[in-house]
Amino acid sequence: MPRMGNVITNIKFAIRPVHIVAQLFGLAPYSFARHPVDNEEDIDISWNSNYGRVIWSALLLIIQTVGIIYRLAFNFVRPPTSISELLSNVIHLPFIQSTGVLAVLFALKNRTKMLQIIKRLSSVDTFLFKSNDKVYRKHNLFLVVVLTCCAVCILPLYFEHHWRSGGRPAEYILVLSHVTWLINDLQYLNLLVILKERLVSLNDKLRSVFKVDSYNRGEFKIPMQPVSQGISESISQSEFRLHSVFVRRSFQISLTPELPFSHNISEIASEILTFRLNYNALYEICGLINSMHGCIILFNWSVYTVNFIINLYYVTISSFYTSASDKVLTSTIVNVTLILSIILSLIRMSIIAVFCQWTSDEHQRCLSNVQDLELMYCTEEDILIQLESFSDQLANNKIEFTACGIFPMNLSVLCTVIGLVLQYLIFLFQMIGLSEH
Repeated sequence: MPRMGNVITNIKFAIRPVHIVAQLFGLAPYSFARHPVDNEEDIDISWNSNYGRVIWSALLLIIQTVGIIYRLAFNFVRPPTSISELLSNVIHLPFIQSTGVLAVLFALKNRTKMLQIIKRLSSVDTFLFKSNDKVYRKHNLFLVVVLTCCAVCILPLYFEHHWRSGGRPAEYILVLSHVTWLINDLQYLNLLVILKERLVSLNDKLRSVFKVDSYNRGEFKIPMQPVSQGISESISQSEFRLHSVFVRRSFQISLTPELPFSHNISEIASEILTFRLNYNALYEICGLINSMHGCIILFNWSVYTVNFIINLYYVTISSFYTSASDKVLTSTIVNVTLILSIILSLIRMSIIAVFCQWTSDEHQRCLSNVQDLELMYCTEEDILIQLESFSDQLANNKIEFTACGIFPMNLSVLCTVIGLVLQYLIFLFQMIGLSEH
């Protein structure tokens, strides 16, 4: 892959806000570094440099594991006396605490995979971005906005839960697990956005290179209809032709410093090969993300489903089943809190599904661009061979995200979750009817 010596990537700017917060909750037991030989961005996962972070992650893992054991053991001391308590103390709350444990456990396990992601991102960014590109700063701003919105929306719910629970130690561990779960989702979302931005830049660079080549070959036509209508009476035909050539050359000159490529047949074929190598790196990053977060995402979406079912069950029976609501939380503040929790969980699910869908759409857009170029260079054998290979590569190596390979992460999965929620709610309401009889 060709290197550009004046480019210094700063991947840490695309990860820093979430990385700082993740270190507080044991989800980032590594530190950023720069390789002294090739100046590539890197992360240090060695024990000597990160023993404090690893110990802190292990300590939080032990605390949250003890919290799960305590909550399950408490059910034997004080068994649940209703369906609501059974759902809450045996299923709902232990599930939420398990998300934090799994997130920290996989963070300790996947440090090597995170190192591989950073190395590939540094290599791809060397090709895609200039040394003065502001993509890292823009992404940093995006992360700050996301973290601020999460804090504003989530913190009031935690304070309400603390006030309602009376400040018991077990509830502090529950809040710790829930925040860890949220930060882990933000890490996953951040990687999705990073990969999507690289695919967008790859598509734009691919189109721009061949747009400049079309100008050099005289195949790209500047639309001059508005100009001809305004100046046809005041200039001659030769002056108008000179004006058209000047506009085309000006546009070409403005693009050329951005894209320092030659445009003969052999070098265009070499450029396509470079695009293929960079796309392969992005595809490998997608596979690493799936292997790091696939199991957690599968478990998290199961928890989301359980959370919807139980919270909607609480709100519904306190509003419509008054005979059964005496054993359930009936406070208006509690009901409002549960409704807000449902809405925020739905927003979290929707955002993740939308960004997974957008990233997959960028892959389809790249495939469409390559197929258009195949038609454009159908008479150039060397270029056509590379384009056909690129098209096969895109068709076989699709960038898509899955939950441990069981189902794809896209907008359609939301409909599946809603269907499951409605199905189990009907089952719970039928149990209420049977208990009343």
